[in-house]
Amino acid sequence: LSVVAQMLWEVSEEISAIEAPAPDDAQMVRSIFTELAVEPQSVFCAVNQFDRMEVEIYTLAGVQIDLEELRAYLKTALKRDFAAPSVSKISNRVRISFYETAAFTLEYGIRQATNQRDTVCGDSYEHFLDNKGNAYFILSDGMGSGKRAALDSTMTCGIILKLIKAGLGMDSILKFVNSSLQ
Repeated sequence: LSVVAQMLWEVSEEISAIEAPAPDDAQMVRSIFTELAVEPQSVFCAVNQFDRMEVEIYTLAGVQIDLEELRAYLKTALKRDFAAPSVSKISNRVRISFYETAAFTLEYGIRQATNQRDTVCGDSYEHFLDNKGNAYFILSDGMGSGKRAALDSTMTCGIILKLIKAGLGMDSILKFVNSSLQ
């Protein structure tokens, strides 16, 4: 339960980090979405602590809209460049989220090597950029070598990757994964 409490605390911290709601921008987004599709249920715009805009549009499932066209309209109207949107659906509601692009890009380089006895490296990695401009590199030591170590480290990386993408904080993710592996 302490891990769940940690996760909830981190979510509340993220919500409190929203520095400046932007109601005028939200009204502009509402107008654009209405023009392109239908009146959305709700729209939320805010500028985060890094001066990057986040836009969330809530609508009903089944609404047809060209997301690239919407992104182009938002870029012009709000004078901010947005990454490709993420779309999530719960029951009959859809949330379309746009995050302003990061100022920099990151290039990854990875090389794995095995020892002379094994054909499989026991270490695993994952890397990705999230829609908020954060870069993640997950590295798991296989705690051994060969196929069993590779399986354990691959599962560890996969779990961490999914939890990060779900929006959980690193402290709670590490506690959860550590207790799971024990």
